Amino acid sequence: MPLDQGISPVDAGPRQRIWSLGCLAVVLAWFLYEFHGDVLPRDSFSWMDPYQYFDFARTVRADPGQWNQFAVPSLFPFLLIPFLQIRDSVSASLWVNATSALVLLLVTSRLLPRRLRNGVPLLALLLLSSPLLLGLSRTGYVEFTLTAMFAGGMLAWVRFLESGATRALLAFAGILALGFMTKMTFPMYFFLPVLGGVVKAFWDGNPRRAVLTGTALVLALSGALVVQHQLFPASFPYYTSLGNTRIPIMRLIGPPEWMSWDSSHYCFTVLARWGLGWIAPVWFVVVLAPLALRKSGDGHSKGLPPELESLPPGSADSEAANSSRTWIWWLALLGPLVLLTFQPVKEPRHLAPCVVPAMLLAVEGVNRWRNRRVRGAAMAGLGVIALTQSVALTRSGREIPYLFDQPTHFPEIRDQLFRHDPLGDFYRNTPNQFRALHWAHNQNVILDGFSSNAALSLTWQLRPAIVFDRQVLEAADRASDQIPYSRFEDLFFLTSFNAYNRRAGWHAYLETLSREQVLEHATTALVCSESREQAQVRYPDLQWVGEVGSGESTVQLLCQREIKGATYRQLYAREFLKRASSLSSIEQNTIAREAFYAACLAGRIETAQRKLERSPELRNDQAVRNIYWTTGAYQPLHRQVVPELFARYQEELPGAGD
Repeated sequence: MPLDQGISPVDAGPRQRIWSLGCLAVVLAWFLYEFHGDVLPRDSFSWMDPYQYFDFARTVRADPGQWNQFAVPSLFPFLLIPFLQIRDSVSASLWVNATSALVLLLVTSRLLPRRLRNGVPLLALLLLSSPLLLGLSRTGYVEFTLTAMFAGGMLAWVRFLESGATRALLAFAGILALGFMTKMTFPMYFFLPVLGGVVKAFWDGNPRRAVLTGTALVLALSGALVVQHQLFPASFPYYTSLGNTRIPIMRLIGPPEWMSWDSSHYCFTVLARWGLGWIAPVWFVVVLAPLALRKSGDGHSKGLPPELESLPPGSADSEAANSSRTWIWWLALLGPLVLLTFQPVKEPRHLAPCVVPAMLLAVEGVNRWRNRRVRGAAMAGLGVIALTQSVALTRSGREIPYLFDQPTHFPEIRDQLFRHDPLGDFYRNTPNQFRALHWAHNQNVILDGFSSNAALSLTWQLRPAIVFDRQVLEAADRASDQIPYSRFEDLFFLTSFNAYNRRAGWHAYLETLSREQVLEHATTALVCSESREQAQVRYPDLQWVGEVGSGESTVQLLCQREIKGATYRQLYAREFLKRASSLSSIEQNTIAREAFYAACLAGRIETAQRKLERSPELRNDQAVRNIYWTTGAYQPLHRQVVPELFARYQEELPGAGD
């Protein structure tokens, strides 16, 4: 296509359609090629959520009778099962995202008016080079698939508004219900577009359409809740807890204060930085500049191509029809940004569907310039920036949320560290299924030199070890101990959220232990992209025991030579008790139980005996507060391994036979 033609505002000829399809095929081939290379070596996910989907999909595949036992209301695991039938692996499950990418591009191409169909390759390139979508396409989160579902819902909604067809409304209601059962935040993305459509119906004197819309949507959402309650009872409490956002500690993801400057611009900044990426400055020019050039009085844009001014008002490609879709894109873009600003949990993936209306507005903005050369230059500029951005993100190792394209080699890391642990024989007395968890429980781990996504992945896999990311310790913009010392929590939970926030671009530090304490009491260090000698210099008190991986992902392993010092858990509990002026009985029992568990799992049975004598109510779970909800690994470890260890070793205590 000649540069001076840009996106043709009239129906394209066969040659242009072939050219457009060829370009789209090239974009898809490039995406699938890069995608395959990224996911092929993957052996892990980056956090709890993808593991939940993956593990449940494997469970259902092995035992179909478990199909309704998932604790999270999501249909996403059922989409993974066909891919796991081909190969039971992390990398195979990620191909659900390749399918979602095809659906996303197919649907968004239909969202463009006919006169903009030659812009489909540009739209595809813009979407697939968005840092946010590019990263999410390489991980096991639901949001990439949810974005494709969102695009399908927008297509059905637009067709209903333009035609008034009942079947289009039913299609939209069906997609809304399925999306609601895939992730409970799904209706939020349609809040303003639907509200705008209802208001417009009343404004146009068509209350019947407004009532029909409201009835269909209420029935869709309530029907989804009924189905969820009846067929998936294990996950229904997730709805009543508002997606666990009622848990106070959940406000630690992103800016914690609702009404603060950081919260107010977080979503908008994230969308510009990671949703649009490098095209953000150009996006504002091509989208907003034509709006600033509007004439007064005639309702036409000064930037409107002259070909459109001659179209009849009732045409599907007329300015009236074009404006109708444009305001829908704006409502779909701004609605989630505003609503998520007031949501307590803030992280980039929740904004993924916003990329679709943002990129549709970009293509529409290019078309609104009158001059064909300007349109062609704008289109070429967006395409070049998007392509350059994509290559930079996939080839240069630039960090963006969720883009995680290397194996962690965690099983090998864990096995080597376990073999060199001074207490190795003690852990071998534990039943096999609990041995790794038992070993990890009292480990003090430092991660050094890892990308934010890899660091978070290792943090989760090392649970329940207490893991500190040195990059967080040394690069945090702000540190606060107010939340960690206002209520006693599981320390893994607090420290892991530091790594979680680093990935989300929120460089704040929940200060539990000082940097000096972390370095002094470390029992294990994993150092990435350093030589053995460099790692040993950085951690002279630890012993080098081996390395895993190769190239830029080489990890040096260091661990303590002998048992010494306190665990991070002990240090946190001591400091908490030192600072507390008064504690409720439940809080005191919670801390005592944590110390009792830690003592048993570390083989300090005399200490455990003294704690049990002082607090016999520890045997009653009702007398304590649950602080281990982050990971299900804690409960079987504490309820099965701790009593067994305590019973086995308390006979060896002095005076036990008296």
